[in-house]
Amino acid sequence: MLNAFPVNFDLEVFQQRLAETVAWCEHQSYLSDPRPSLRTPALSPLTDFHHASHDERIRIVKALFGQRERLLERDSVLSASIPRWPVHGRLLLFDPDASLFDGAAEVASQGFFDVANTPPWDTWVYYDTDPDRRYDDFFSTLLISWVPPAMVEFANEGISVNPEGCIRWAADADVPHTRISGAGVS
Repeated sequence: MLNAFPVNFDLEVFQQRLAETVAWCEHQSYLSDPRPSLRTPALSPLTDFHHASHDERIRIVKALFGQRERLLERDSVLSASIPRWPVHGRLLLFDPDASLFDGAAEVASQGFFDVANTPPWDTWVYYDTDPDRRYDDFFSTLLISWVPPAMVEFANEGISVNPEGCIRWAADADVPHTRISGAGVS
């Protein structure tokens, strides 16, 4: 039986990272071409996220979150007035260990997703594993992202052609992370 709470999940950290992600994304310029949108070079992971081990992925996301937080503070973007939950936009789940790297979502989303189905790194909110789920269960490893309203349709197109189901709207997934965070509501 699964626990109601994943061992590693920290709701306060999730809420803080979500607020930072929303603040960051709302201050970026969205291009008509989603491929370069929300992939700020200063936040680019220095290591390949797709083929990294769990521990390496933790280091990758921590570095990204730290750099984003520093840039937000430098630019005085993050303030107490930013809501903890986005009013608009959607939360997205990505299971990096279930990706087939087929590129279908990349093409259908016009580059919002990359060839490995990974959402743009500017949108990353939280990375975790659920030790109570088997490794081969969907979303036993997951990256939670926030998709700004202007990018929802692009993401939806990618999700609709993703044959393995490694990308899914949080509202459409029943995993402990979304149940306890309220992330299933979009």
